[in-house]
Amino acid sequence: MWITPNYQDTDFSRPLTIDEKITIFLDRTYGWQLDIADQCINGKKGVTGESVTPIQHSGFAVLHIVLSYFEMVAKYQDGFMTNGKSEYYFKQGVYSVFPQLKTGSSRIVDSLLDTLYFGARCGLYHGGMTDQRVIITSETAFPMVFDLAELRLKINPHFLVPALKTHLEDYGKQLQDPHNSGLRRNFEKRFDFDALNCANSDGGVLITKSHDPANSTYMRDILKPNLQVVFCSIAGSDRKGSQFGLYYPDYRNRFWAVLHRIGLTPRLFTPKECRILPRYGIGLTALAVNGSGAASNPVASQFDIKGLHRKIQKLSPSTVAFNGKRAAEEFYGYSVHYGPQPEPVRATTLFVLPSTSGIARRYWNEGYWRELADFVKSKKTV
Repeated sequence: MWITPNYQDTDFSRPLTIDEKITIFLDRTYGWQLDIADQCINGKKGVTGESVTPIQHSGFAVLHIVLSYFEMVAKYQDGFMTNGKSEYYFKQGVYSVFPQLKTGSSRIVDSLLDTLYFGARCGLYHGGMTDQRVIITSETAFPMVFDLAELRLKINPHFLVPALKTHLEDYGKQLQDPHNSGLRRNFEKRFDFDALNCANSDGGVLITKSHDPANSTYMRDILKPNLQVVFCSIAGSDRKGSQFGLYYPDYRNRFWAVLHRIGLTPRLFTPKECRILPRYGIGLTALAVNGSGAASNPVASQFDIKGLHRKIQKLSPSTVAFNGKRAAEEFYGYSVHYGPQPEPVRATTLFVLPSTSGIARRYWNEGYWRELADFVKSKKTV
């Protein structure tokens, strides 16, 4: 799956290093946003310098493409880890791209920023057109000019797009310098936030619905092709409300702590971060989903054994690990032992592990989990 113009998800191992995240961010923003806009308006194509025919009357479309850059880059520079504050970060991004505005008349600059945000950005995003205060023209020698006499903002997209590309190149050089630790740390915070919220798209994660015939609720599989290990529980969430749809949300469940202790995750994740796991080669699924609050004891009619077979055959994980004997025995149809199982499903090795559930603590043995971690790591290095 292509995650940038030049890289597929298989080009990177998991977890990503910060420099790999920077590479992905720069290649994606340059190639799928700014370079496309440059081709439309100026007929220039990327670092190759190849000329293409510009598209006539593409100014409004180009603004649609590039105006998101300001808010986006400011949030990355600040490490802003939530949504909202669009106007504030949009204007901070404009200052970042055009720092000379900080020395201009505050009245003029405020008018320019308000017109750019409300007249251009909001006009295009919410109404499909800029308002009457915004003029797109090729007759100015600057990316933007605010006309005090007419109280209008004149934007020249022929110059605006190259200015944004120059800014991205400079920002990229700063990010690639390990001495800029604060800037890099803020970037990674935002990158990880975006990756978590968009895990079902740009992270290449396949999210499917496993239906609960009794309750008509569903649990989301967190899967993608060729994962190192997929953990399969007996059922989905055993919580309702804000916790429904999360894997292992009960504080008594050892899953998240054990995952970190055995070295499969670089830090202790929370249940709300479950969708970020595929970036570390880990997937999550369940044999059954139960929204009744009794996920530990689903009935046989809720199990989708054939569905799990199809997922394994389609996505080819290196290993599937059953979190608890019951899940494995429902899958196989007979009693099993802990550890690796003798018969794989195609090229996928199957493991059976002691359950991390709090109610199964008398059967707990972390040794099998460490054996799994060693097995997964050994296959990763092959």
